[in-house]
Amino acid sequence: MKCSLVDFLRTGRLGTLALGSTMQEVFASLGKPDSWAEGDKSFFDERWWGFGRFQIFWDKSVMNTMGIYLRKEYYNFPPIFEFEGYIPDINFYSEMLIQLMVESEIKYVFHEHEPGRDGILTEGNILAILAGPKGKRRVISMIRSRKMDEEGGT
Repeated sequence: MKCSLVDFLRTGRLGTLALGSTMQEVFASLGKPDSWAEGDKSFFDERWWGFGRFQIFWDKSVMNTMGIYLRKEYYNFPPIFEFEGYIPDINFYSEMLIQLMVESEIKYVFHEHEPGRDGILTEGNILAILAGPKGKRRVISMIRSRKMDEEGGT
């Protein structure tokens, strides 16, 4: 599945995956998740699926949140993702994200969340969570959810 970080930031879609996709559609595209909330239950009964750095939260078998998580404990992206352009990793800093968005003409606003943890909201309603001291803030996750869509974006 071809995808790009720029398209994700601009549209909130990662390849063919978007909010509103069903469990069956995601399973057909990505296969069985690497992890899910309760290891002893069928993954089709769960509210959370993990595919390495890509994670999904469900509401009644419909995707209501999707995110890219860049913490060390998460491995890589599933091999099915064929990233075009920049592939984010644990060394992705806020300055790099802003430069990518400026070069790609993606609108964004800076969102001060709490000391040491701020965010950037993109035109695709992706919330990038930043952590660390000013001038050295790492992007730890980039999330799209229905709640953000309901509250409005940039």
